[in-house]
Amino acid sequence: MRIPSLSIRNRLLFSFLALLLLPVITLGVIGPLIFSRSIETQVIDHTLRMISQVDKNLEYLVVNLEKLSSLLEATPSIHQFFMPPEEAAQMGPLASALAFMDACRETHKEIAGILLISADDRILTSHYTRITRDPLTLEPWYLKAVGSTQAVSIFSRPIGRNIRSQLGYGSDDVVSIVKPIRDPAHFNRVAGAILIDLRLESIQELLADSSLGRDGYLYISDQNGELVFAPVNQTIYRIAPRQLQGSEGRTLRRYGQEVFQVLYKRSSYTGWTTAGVFSVQSVLREVSFIRLYALIVGSFTVFLAILLSVFFASSIALPVEKLRSLMKQAETGDFSIRFSENREDEIGQLGHSFNRMIEEISNLIDQVYQEQQRKRETELRVLQEQIKPHFLYNTLDTIQWMAQEHGARDIVDMVNALTQLFRVGLSKGQEMIPLREEFRHVESYLFIQKVRYENKFDYTISIASGLEQLRLLKVILQPLVENAIYHGIKERRGKGHIQVSAVREGNDVLLTVEDDGIGMPADKLAQLQEELSCSRELRTESHKDWGELGYIGFGARNVHERIFLNFGPSYGITYSSTWGLGTRVTIRHPAIEV
Repeated sequence: MRIPSLSIRNRLLFSFLALLLLPVITLGVIGPLIFSRSIETQVIDHTLRMISQVDKNLEYLVVNLEKLSSLLEATPSIHQFFMPPEEAAQMGPLASALAFMDACRETHKEIAGILLISADDRILTSHYTRITRDPLTLEPWYLKAVGSTQAVSIFSRPIGRNIRSQLGYGSDDVVSIVKPIRDPAHFNRVAGAILIDLRLESIQELLADSSLGRDGYLYISDQNGELVFAPVNQTIYRIAPRQLQGSEGRTLRRYGQEVFQVLYKRSSYTGWTTAGVFSVQSVLREVSFIRLYALIVGSFTVFLAILLSVFFASSIALPVEKLRSLMKQAETGDFSIRFSENREDEIGQLGHSFNRMIEEISNLIDQVYQEQQRKRETELRVLQEQIKPHFLYNTLDTIQWMAQEHGARDIVDMVNALTQLFRVGLSKGQEMIPLREEFRHVESYLFIQKVRYENKFDYTISIASGLEQLRLLKVILQPLVENAIYHGIKERRGKGHIQVSAVREGNDVLLTVEDDGIGMPADKLAQLQEELSCSRELRTESHKDWGELGYIGFGARNVHERIFLNFGPSYGITYSSTWGLGTRVTIRHPAIEV
């Protein structure tokens, strides 16, 4: 029997049992061997990473001290100390140099003390005193440092120095970093040296979080094989650091009944070796315990799984089956169904998402239906408005011919403008017309209104270059110009002006109708903007009557809804107005190429 032919309940039951039995068998037979090797490999990798990290931290610590010694060398007051005594005396006391050295120690807690020593055996420090009068320049650490080609020399546990720490640090408590100072005038001549003692506790802090199990540890030895730092452990002295050959590697050492794995790496910068030691038996001892524990737990788990698998499989499969059945019903177009189980798990969330999806689909279907219905109603109103212009257009054509026969030129011009107005409005039934035709239409309207109102206003029309052939919805400017005349210019004193323009902005065309009429009060402007916003949100029944505004009517609303329904909520008309100064209406319309 193939698994795909099983029901989801039986597949879950089979999967639960298989997934539980397989680990038990694997852990009891094959697991210990694989696990022991894996554990040993992981411990080795972990140890190598820890060694590498400790090595990097040590190098970083030494590099910082090297940079600090270079900073000290470059400080003018300290540079003064390494001059010949007669020149240094002329430059005044060295109090600022001592203060700077004290400040460096205060800000670098890992420093135990700083000492300057000149080639003529003068010293400058507030952290050390001489033990005897013997020259420090003849001591091995000084001679080795100034004779080395390295930028700094490192001395671990500098026992036997002729200096004593004022702060209570002994030779076993520090690691010394010594930087030779060269005479700028004679580079081969040594002017002295800077000694910085690094607290051994700071190295111990680097290893504080380094754990290699119950019996493991890390230790550090210098380039001579001597211990720099090691934790208290009975096996540390059984593994001689000098036996670690090469820059890195691993070796086994037996101590008593146990075998210890030793991994080490030598730093190319400091010359120190960081080594990790852990007991192989201690690591693998955990495997036996894990195997026994796995067998006990596994047996109990198998018994419990048989009892609970049926329940778990049913609790998962039954709601899924119910949800699948609901989806089948939804495929037939029934959107009244709902997932009714009150669950807070993933299946419950899936059921809630299914309910929201059904509701959203239902709402979208209703919304699309209402939107299409509104669009059809708008188109029907536009068509009804075009019935009268057909008859008037034909009649005016006859009147124009008769006026021309009698030489009435002013009547010819007026009829010609009105004819042009109707011709563009009809546009052979086309919804989209060139932009230049729309502007001819509004120009004819303005010409007629200007004659009617006996030069109550002037007007200007401007189209940015290259926009004449763009196509846009017809008769969208005339209603806005009509509002500008009746609600703006007509209400003001004196002669007004109307500006109609078109410019391009990215992929859109901005059509502007601006007048210097009476303008709108702030509350009416806010009400108008709210109505436009309501229209953009596709509210089929506005909560206010557009006609109550007094500044726009059916024409402006029709323009806004036509643009919105054809091109989406990013397009339409926007108003800006100041009472007593005028109104500006902007149409945002997509730039449609011919």
